Amino acid sequence: LKASPHGSYSGNVTLTLPANDGNTDQFLKTDGNGVTTWSDIPASGGAWNYLSEVVSTSSTTVDFSNVFTSTYDNYRIVANNVGGNTNDIDYEASLEFSGSTGSYTGYNYHVRLNGNNTSTYIYGGGGVFTRYQNYAGIVAQRANFVVDILNPRSTDAKHAYIWGSGYSGWGNIPVNIIHAVLQNITTTEQTGIRFQASSGTMTGTFRLYGFAKS
Repeated sequence: LKASPHGSYSGNVTLTLPANDGNTDQFLKTDGNGVTTWSDIPASGGAWNYLSEVVSTSSTTVDFSNVFTSTYDNYRIVANNVGGNTNDIDYEASLEFSGSTGSYTGYNYHVRLNGNNTSTYIYGGGGVFTRYQNYAGIVAQRANFVVDILNPRSTDAKHAYIWGSGYSGWGNIPVNIIHAVLQNITTTEQTGIRFQASSGTMTGTFRLYGFAKS
């Protein structure tokens, strides 16, 4: 095609089109000389890829065992409709290490937003990332949160970054912002993570994603 000065096109061109046998997610690609072929759409980099999920209805723990591999540097778990059969409970996380499949160790430290005073953060030991959650009698009062597990297969300290919201038992602030960082100072590679309530069962849907390296 030849463009005229007025933006219209003149001239003739012959296009060689392939048979209409392209697959889903393919597109027509030209070589610049009028010859077209079917081509695959390249995979986009930097995307969260869905890996697996755990749906808990009456379990005391939610486990992702032996799921962190060298395929991804970083992982994310999205937790929806998290509750249980006990009121005013704490939610906490622990780690599974390479060579210890099925065994979980607590995080050493936490820094979390104080649910009773949202202008301050609390520092301490252990892996509790939010407190006084859940009211078992009302289904709508459930928590939703995201957990980013950063570089678990490295020999650096292990970190989990957690953010979301839930309904809390604090009388003055019933809506609870979940915002916390957990740390374990081991250099051993991490292969999994466990979530549990301070008492009773833990329900909800937990979906695991890996962040593509390219």
